[in-house]
Amino acid sequence: MKARGRLELYQRGKDQLWTDEHISKYMLAAHLDTSNDAATRNPLSVDRTIDWIVAEAEGRKHAIDLGCGPGIYCERLAARGFEVTGLDLSARSIRHAKRSAEDRGLAIRYVEGSYLDTEGLDLGHHDMALCIYCDFGALLPAEQETFLRNVRGLLDEGGLLFLDVFSFGINEGRKEGKDWNCFPGESFWSPEPHLVLGETRHFPEARAWGTKTIVLEEGGAEREYITWDSYYAPEDIKALLSRNGFAVEGIKTGLVAKNDFASDDVLFVKARKN
Repeated sequence: MKARGRLELYQRGKDQLWTDEHISKYMLAAHLDTSNDAATRNPLSVDRTIDWIVAEAEGRKHAIDLGCGPGIYCERLAARGFEVTGLDLSARSIRHAKRSAEDRGLAIRYVEGSYLDTEGLDLGHHDMALCIYCDFGALLPAEQETFLRNVRGLLDEGGLLFLDVFSFGINEGRKEGKDWNCFPGESFWSPEPHLVLGETRHFPEARAWGTKTIVLEEGGAEREYITWDSYYAPEDIKALLSRNGFAVEGIKTGLVAKNDFASDDVLFVKARKN
């Protein structure tokens, strides 16, 4: 087995979780599993979040959900009278979202694509946007700037952006380390017999946690996935958004019910396009 370097700050993996045909099947199942917070927060937290967004929307009714997954937030907003567009990178999630909206009689528009590359996508203009479940903190600094630039292009003048980020409580349940597991058959990572090598590192100077996962299949195939979770103090997120054309008008805590998957110490941010 060839030597593999240690995970470095803001390193990106060679492979993409959200577009992997096998993994996306498990990701969709996790999104739809209301018994845990692995991919979508529990229904209590989702409903609290929707109530907060609706209360802060100032009468706006045209929303785009960036990273909408299978449409859980889109459907709740549509049921409350919003005109909603959902954007997601996962073809499998978008297919499910379209079927679910049709079954429920909800007029939601879904688009497959990345919020980091919106050029050429027919997304229209909106008076509010949301990006929920700490997606923003999973982006690298340069990607965050791209995201905010793209959001500005999708929003009307004075449009609102609602997003959430982890705060320092994320550090309480995480540990640095390496591990490995052997799977004789199918798992989340592969349909074939495989090894999974994992590494987790904390970069306190950048306020970020990184996780690298290497999947080695019996037939010799190898894939590498790296995910990031950044965390913020309120003044940090205010300064970051200000540098990128948004004024933070409110930060809400206490919307996330206690969970064991990530952290319930989350800052929900309302910002306005300058």
